[in-house]
Amino acid sequence: MKHLYWGVLSLLISFTSCSTNHVEGIDPEEKQVYFEEGNHIASEAQKALLSKVTKAIADSGVNGAVAFCNENAIPITDSLSNAFHAQIQRISNKNRNPDNVLKTETDIMAWDLIEGMAREATAPPAQQVVLQEGNKIFYYKAITLGMPTCLKCHGNKDTDIAPETLQLIQTKYPNDKATGYQLGELRGLWKIALQPAQSDKTE
Repeated sequence: MKHLYWGVLSLLISFTSCSTNHVEGIDPEEKQVYFEEGNHIASEAQKALLSKVTKAIADSGVNGAVAFCNENAIPITDSLSNAFHAQIQRISNKNRNPDNVLKTETDIMAWDLIEGMAREATAPPAQQVVLQEGNKIFYYKAITLGMPTCLKCHGNKDTDIAPETLQLIQTKYPNDKATGYQLGELRGLWKIALQPAQSDKTE
């Protein structure tokens, strides 16, 4: 794994703050296509998921939203993957759903880069990176804790989350790590596997 990590690192990473990151070996026009496509998919996926969670809260309260996410978050993401013809995931270093853990060295690299951007910027735009692993292109975008309502499931266990909600979370997600956040903190990443652009160049 160390060889993979350093191989990917040496080939991929050159970045500055905000969203000016790029992949070595990808020309600027192609790189911009990946950023635009990934950002569009991530933004639409965020809207779709947030609208459904908001409705679940309105219909059944916070506890209803916990149950809804437990049953539907992954299927919703899978349906969005089918709609956009791109593999879409949400990942985090403090995951709630075990399927959303950082799985690869590339995931860890993306997390470290975006976390660094979040620390450096006082009012950051969407932090995002594009990384290449072999012949695969991955787009990552920050998910921040943006609304006070989110604290009712992801905030401080003693002050933000109601005891009955915390009990439900612990029942539905026995290995939950996704609490203790404050507003504006990095909560996770959208991870989108994009199709490599087809080159028009001829040999």
